[in-house]
Amino acid sequence: MSVLVLALLLQAVPDAPLPKGALVQVKPGPQRFFYDDAERKGCPARTPVCRRKAYVLPGDQLVATEVRGNFTQVTYVAPGRSDPTSGWIESDALRAVALPAPAPGSWLGSWKSWDNDIDITRSPARGALHITGSALWGSRDRDRVERGGVHVGQIEGDATPIAGMLTYYNDAFSDDCQVRIKPLGAYLVVTDNNRCGGANVSFTGTYRK
Repeated sequence: MSVLVLALLLQAVPDAPLPKGALVQVKPGPQRFFYDDAERKGCPARTPVCRRKAYVLPGDQLVATEVRGNFTQVTYVAPGRSDPTSGWIESDALRAVALPAPAPGSWLGSWKSWDNDIDITRSPARGALHITGSALWGSRDRDRVERGGVHVGQIEGDATPIAGMLTYYNDAFSDDCQVRIKPLGAYLVVTDNNRCGGANVSFTGTYRK
């Protein structure tokens, strides 16, 4: 895949919590390993120091979010799982997946990302969908769980898909909780404005049924 084509796919409106991502697929060939980010010096690079144990297989579909040099930052969630794996994979091992406009049923279902849940059903209101969700922070810290220090966020309300995007507002006339949801193949890519719950709580992430 050319870097230019992928970079165009990843454009998002500045200064707005819009989901950013393009659906890509692993090309035929060998398994492809994830590589570390720049937090490890010299990465991402095709070296043993940067390479992780996690890998994807030909045909797997991923959410791509950034291009850096010869690598693309991607996230993968295996079918039936809720724990995303993110890292960098060689761009020449990926191809862009063309997607039609989301059908109404694309949104429906129970979606998970780590300990976050989003359920989307049809609303009685014409053309609208009903969203309920919960997000947790600290739920995998046993000490925090034992002392009741887990932070929680919740959303519930109707929203109408517009231009392939579903936007939930707690209050459309304030800077309170806002969540944007974009379907990408088997995934939902979700972003929020960090005002949807207790400290550090966020719905932002890559979700799968």
